[in-house]
Amino acid sequence: MDLNDYHRGGVDIDNDGDYELPNIFGRASDSDSDVEDLIEARLSEFNSKNELEGSDENTKGPQLGFASSISDSLSIYILENKQKGIGFQLWPAAIAMCTFFDKLIAESSRELFVGKNMIELGAGTGLVGMYGAALGAQVTLTDLEAVLGNLEANVELNPVVKANGSIDVKALCWGEDQLKYTKGAYDYVLVADGIYWEFLFEPLLQTLIALASTDTVVYVAQLRRRKLENRFFRRAAKYFEVNSVFDLPMEGLKRSVNIYEFKALK
Repeated sequence: MDLNDYHRGGVDIDNDGDYELPNIFGRASDSDSDVEDLIEARLSEFNSKNELEGSDENTKGPQLGFASSISDSLSIYILENKQKGIGFQLWPAAIAMCTFFDKLIAESSRELFVGKNMIELGAGTGLVGMYGAALGAQVTLTDLEAVLGNLEANVELNPVVKANGSIDVKALCWGEDQLKYTKGAYDYVLVADGIYWEFLFEPLLQTLIALASTDTVVYVAQLRRRKLENRFFRRAAKYFEVNSVFDLPMEGLKRSVNIYEFKALK
């Protein structure tokens, strides 16, 4: 998918105070009207539970973003609520990871991810893992407890992604919960824009070490913002072979999303 196809403007409020659904590209189910009804109902429920005090017309309620045309026949719908924090919004690295999956499939086989076990750390809105499930993977989406409600809502909005694979949503706090998961149980470990706060560098690395065996492929997608991030990669190189495998320039920015492959050292 080209990044130009990604719409992130959110949901507008019409004169009656209702949410106006943006135009939908691609196909998310057999009936777009069914999808729109589901989204409207979910937005209404979500908004009633998450009313924001002191909101002005530019910061009302949850937002709806979506990634369009990730494949020729798929759209994924994303509920965002940016006022609640970074775990409630869609980030460029997630789009880049999906584009990278398309590249891998084009270079190998459409069956590349079918039946594979995949876990996403810091899944946020869940786009990457949902796309993995759409490609046939058995996916575990993980994040902090506070994020899981919105993550589950996004899975509910996108039943089409489970047609070929499966999705399970679980809590995983980096540096604390990783030992509850079996080392080597996953073929792929995914992190999209997770290298953000320096105090989480070590907990994230501990989690990757606990999950990845020598047969595991770890993909880390990162919009490189600061030199500070180099500390994480230098630290990771003590435990993993780290290689840059994909670079996606961001239109309008002098930066790219880089994707790195980590392979546990023997």
